[in-house]
Amino acid sequence: MKVLVYGLLSIALYALSGIASALDAIPEKDGFSGYINMGAAGVKVESNMIAGNSFGDISQRTITSLYSSPESESESLMQLNGEVAYTWASSRTQVYFGNLLEDFIEFDFSTLLGVRHELTDKSIIAASYMFSSIPTEVWEDPYLINQRRSKTDRDSKGVRLEWDKIAGTGLDVQYSYRNITLDDENSGRALGLSIGDMDLLDREGSIHDLKVGYTFNFGNGHSLEPKINYTNRDLDGRAMKNTTWGVGLTHIYNSEKYSFVTNLDWAEADFDKRNPIYNKTRNDDRLGIGFTAAYKRPFGLKHWHILGTLAYYDSDSNIKFYDTNIKYYSISALYRF
Repeated sequence: MKVLVYGLLSIALYALSGIASALDAIPEKDGFSGYINMGAAGVKVESNMIAGNSFGDISQRTITSLYSSPESESESLMQLNGEVAYTWASSRTQVYFGNLLEDFIEFDFSTLLGVRHELTDKSIIAASYMFSSIPTEVWEDPYLINQRRSKTDRDSKGVRLEWDKIAGTGLDVQYSYRNITLDDENSGRALGLSIGDMDLLDREGSIHDLKVGYTFNFGNGHSLEPKINYTNRDLDGRAMKNTTWGVGLTHIYNSEKYSFVTNLDWAEADFDKRNPIYNKTRNDDRLGIGFTAAYKRPFGLKHWHILGTLAYYDSDSNIKFYDTNIKYYSISALYRF
């Protein structure tokens, strides 16, 4: 088994209200709190662009065509993620350190160091510094065929701002900015592209992401959160630069003994300029589906939960080389303190 020490959370787990929510209520007492989630997971990935990380590959090192969809690669994983926080109850302020899945399609697992504060209307504001504690690995030149491709680190650093339960309502707004750098960016070199065409494929740059959601509580443990998402990947390569609009819907059921979360996301990514390899402008349609079930206090253990997650993600591009498909499942034990 490979170890993902930075925490592989599914697209559903982040929404699991009351279990691992990003902005839980700030405790009423001073001191440490948080959670740790440990378990086993499996992932099956089809991607020509993402290599994996220092613990293993999730795509083929050698490819034979630039005009076909990627082949699949499967891995077994040990899941380990969590958050630790310290609260000053009298000031309703908390500092925290933890990790999350920031970007599923890019396999961007971010670590956060930040502060939360509860306002007089019970809304919570948060600001954090995000960084890749273990960088994602991508291919130095993804377009090299019939030879072993070399991996390179992709670092992500930035800030994240969030305002939850605005004015005592169910409204939540989240903004993040990340700067993306690669140790070695050589996209298109093996094809003998001109410097100008290679520049069009440059994957470095910045990413702006804005999410707005509203939670409706219907009683009897049911809640529903529709959301919209806007992402501007302002990358240096104009053929890789894109704007994504998306919508999503999360249903949560909470009872004394169980919690169930169902998450559905759809988005469309429109790219800026013609791709010099394929002589057309890229467009992606993206679909994500996730389901997480939690069994609370198993065997009478007060602070424990057993979690099971299934997730599916598909990005269908008009250029087959960029198709991406991810299937993920896990079972884990979460301990809150």
